[in-house]
Amino acid sequence: MQRFVLLGLGLALAGCAGERGLEAFLEPPRLVADAGGSAALRLRLNPPPGASFAVRLALEGPPEGLSLGQEALEVAYPTSLDLPLRVPPETPAGDYTPALWVRWGRGELRLGFALRVVRACAAAGGATYLLREGTSVPAGLERVRPSALPGFDLYRLREGPAPAGLRHRRLRLFRQPNDPLYPRQWYLRAIGMEQAWDTETGAEKPIWIGAVDSGVLPHPDLEGVEGYDFVSDPQAAGDCDGRDPDPSEPLQKGETTGFHGTQVIGLMLARSDNQRGIAGVHWGARGVMARAFGGSEGEDADAIEALLWLAGLPVPGVPLNPYPVRAINLSFGGEGSCPPGSPWYEATQRVLALGVVLVAAAGNQNRPAEGFEPASCPGVVAVGATDALNRRASYSNYGPRVDLYAPGGALSRDDDNDGQPDGLLSLGFAQGAPGYVYAQGTSFAAPLVSGAAALLLSREPGLSPAGLAERLRSRAQPLPPENCAPQACEMRLLDVGRALGP
Repeated sequence: MQRFVLLGLGLALAGCAGERGLEAFLEPPRLVADAGGSAALRLRLNPPPGASFAVRLALEGPPEGLSLGQEALEVAYPTSLDLPLRVPPETPAGDYTPALWVRWGRGELRLGFALRVVRACAAAGGATYLLREGTSVPAGLERVRPSALPGFDLYRLREGPAPAGLRHRRLRLFRQPNDPLYPRQWYLRAIGMEQAWDTETGAEKPIWIGAVDSGVLPHPDLEGVEGYDFVSDPQAAGDCDGRDPDPSEPLQKGETTGFHGTQVIGLMLARSDNQRGIAGVHWGARGVMARAFGGSEGEDADAIEALLWLAGLPVPGVPLNPYPVRAINLSFGGEGSCPPGSPWYEATQRVLALGVVLVAAAGNQNRPAEGFEPASCPGVVAVGATDALNRRASYSNYGPRVDLYAPGGALSRDDDNDGQPDGLLSLGFAQGAPGYVYAQGTSFAAPLVSGAAALLLSREPGLSPAGLAERLRSRAQPLPPENCAPQACEMRLLDVGRALGP
C-alpha cells in the first residue's frame, strides 16, 4: 500500500508566557488605526525554560472600549503573538497612551504603547493621492495639507489644462479587506486578489470547497468546517478510534507545528473582512474536510475514498456526504504517473465526470511533476510554487505537467524586505492556542488555486472542470524562462483578477 506525504512546512507564530523572569515587549510601540478599525499589536514573550502557564491579556484605556482578538492562552516557550487591536467607531481622532496587561499566576506586567486614532474622510468629486515623504511628486499634483498619518501628505490634481503627457483617465483603488494581518499576505496581492475582489468576493454566493488532508481544528478566524475522518488505522489516526464523523486533527499537548489541514483550509476560506487575523481567497465559502492523514503521512486507499466521499459518491460503511463540494484541494502526493486503470486514475476521472474541479500540489522534490500523483492525473490542475519574486521556488516540481504556479513561499528568505519570512501566513496553533502560522510548500500554493476556482464557480456556476482549468491557464501571467532556473520550464502565474475579468 503506497503512503502519501503532505507537501508543506509550517512555522508557528502564536505565543506563550512564563512565571518568573518573564520578559515582554510590544512591537511596534506605536500604532495607527482608524476609528472603527483595527491594527496588529505584536507581543513578544520570553518565559523561563521549562515553565508553562495560563496567561491572561487585558487592555487599559484611554481610549475606552479597546478590545483584543485574543485574551487567554497557555504558553511555554519564547514566541511572538499578533494581537488584533480593535478601536470603537465612536473614538475621537487623537493620540492615546493605552496599556496591555499580561497576567499569569501571581504575576503581572503592564506594557504601555502609543496609539494614534484617525478618522477616514472622503473627497467630493475627484481623486486623493497619499504620498510618503521622499516620494517624487508627479507633474500636475499640488500639495493640499498634511494627512492624519505621520510621514504622509495629501495631494490633488492642479486646476487648469492637464500637463503634457498626463492622460485624462479615472483611477480607483482596488478592494482590500480590513483584516489586520492582511498587509503580511503578499501572496494574495501577487495573484491579483484585490482586482478579483472588486469583481467577486463570494460573500453573497457561498459554495462548498473540500480538502483531503490531515484534519482541521476550530479557530476564531474560521467558520465551522464539516467533514469526516477517513484514517482507517486507529493508531495512525492519533485519536485511537479509526474512522469517525469527527474531522478534527488531534491536538497534542505542547505541539507547536503541524496542523497542515488547518493551514490549507485557512488559505482558501479564512473569515475575511471581519477585522480579525487574515483574509481567505473566497469570502463566503464553506469547507468540508475529509481527514485522510494522521500526521504527515497516509494511505492512498484512505485518501481515494475521502476524495470520492467529498464529491458525493458512496463509500462503504460511511454515510453519504450531505455537502457535496464543487472543488477539492489535494495538497499531498506520492510516486506514480497515474496511468489508465490505476486507482488514482479511476478515482479522479469519476470525480471530474461529476463536474468537480480537482487541484493538486505538484510536489516538493525539485524534479519533473510527471512522476507524482495525483497531480499527474489527467484533468487535475497541477500547481507549482513560486517565491516572493515570482521565481520558481527551489523545492517546487516543474515541467509540462504543471498547469499553473502560485506563491508557495520560502521561510528562509525575506525578499520583499518586510521583516517577515516569505512564507504564506495562515491559520495555526501553538501550545493549544489558536494563532497564525507561516508555511511554505506546493501544499500551500494549491489552495490558492482551489480558492480561485471556487470564486470562479460562485460567479459562473456552469463552468466545467476543463473549462475552468483553461480559463485559469489562459489568463495566467507568463513568467520569463529565467524564473525557472536552473531548470528550463514554461511558467504561468495564477492571476485571479484576470480570470474573473471579461
